[in-house]
Amino acid sequence: MSGRAFRLASGALAGLPLPMARRLGSLGGRRAHDRDERRRHMAERHMARVLGGDPDHPDARAREMALRVFELYGVYLAETLWFRERRIEEVAAGFAFDGLEHFDAAVAAGRGVILALPHVGNWEFAAIHPLRVGVRLIAVAENLPDSDMTEWYRQMRARMGIDIELAGTERAGTRRLLSALEENAAVALVSDRDVTGTGVGVPFFGETTSMPIGPGALARLSGAPLLAVACYLAPAGHRFVLRPVEVPVTADRRADAVAAVAALAGEFEGFIRRDPTQWHVLQPHWPSDPGWRWGSPA
Repeated sequence: MSGRAFRLASGALAGLPLPMARRLGSLGGRRAHDRDERRRHMAERHMARVLGGDPDHPDARAREMALRVFELYGVYLAETLWFRERRIEEVAAGFAFDGLEHFDAAVAAGRGVILALPHVGNWEFAAIHPLRVGVRLIAVAENLPDSDMTEWYRQMRARMGIDIELAGTERAGTRRLLSALEENAAVALVSDRDVTGTGVGVPFFGETTSMPIGPGALARLSGAPLLAVACYLAPAGHRFVLRPVEVPVTADRRADAVAAVAALAGEFEGFIRRDPTQWHVLQPHWPSDPGWRWGSPA
């Protein structure tokens, strides 16, 4: 879909109750599953891997779960298109938390907090709680090949009150994030895919793959707590799970950052195992996946 198509869909969904928008999203996801053979096969590979099977030969269970991946990805998109700033309290009323004390302790410490998320559930809505409690939030976003799509996502996040920093390698961007953390802000990083080609190799479901070094490097540089966060779709709303990630402090700052990313990948594995069908990565993710290459957002 183009940015224009997203805007049209957003306008169509905006007037619907959320449960109806979710149902339409699920139906759209099912249709995409039937039409998009390449991404369907990739979802089947990923589900087979998470189940401990052979990605090259997904069984019936993996194929069944892949259909659910598409349905729930459709729900995520529908929720995101439906969302408006006036609905923050409506959405927040359906939140449940596991580990919120880690976020509260980080804010109380006054050094900022880094929220690292996988593409699980509705990661966009993870921004709502910090903003509701008065914590400034900056999200690092992927700079998509379609500039219109990038702009649509920027505008959507701005409606939530999120400041956006586009992913890249510029030192100025890192300085801005460090400055925000010094002011006790939260920095949100979707961190399970290396889209810039600058990541590090870490074990993930039995095979080394590349993940962004940013969360570990930023935590090591700033001293801000690093939390792994998942925002699951639930029947009556959303459930947040937050887990602290240890960041070593030694004389080798880069090695410390890499170790933190490896620990983060372990937390992501736990999140995904909890409900594999809510992990919405439909692209090649490991070197053994057809079409994979380091840093590719293909």
